Amino acid sequence: HGDGDPVLEVPGYRYVFVGSATPRPSDTDVLLQLLPGSGSTTIPAVVAAPAPSIDDRSSDASPTVVARVRSSDDLAVRYSTIDDLDTFAGLAATVFTVADLGTAPVGHYGQADGATALLPAP
Repeated sequence: HGDGDPVLEVPGYRYVFVGSATPRPSDTDVLLQLLPGSGSTTIPAVVAAPAPSIDDRSSDASPTVVARVRSSDDLAVRYSTIDDLDTFAGLAATVFTVADLGTAPVGHYGQADGATALLPAP
């Protein structure tokens, strides 16, 4: 580990980045800056957030970090996402996805826009 190496690229670690169901855009921006994009080494990370409550769902609400990763052509192919971290299925999807990092393809789990399945395939 040299002086110029980013701390998140230390081998052997896996990361779960957790965002808010009702984020401030600046908080999501900070979290996204920690995820290397194209031309960089992908870190072993999963991005998750709880689903916004019915009261918090509005057209002017800031998108969650999961929604922003899924809407990015670059990040969506590099990092798996879970959009319902506050449910049993979301917790299970997070655990299974972290366990399979580096061996399974990237997936987008949950029930929000951009999800491809509720849980990873066994």
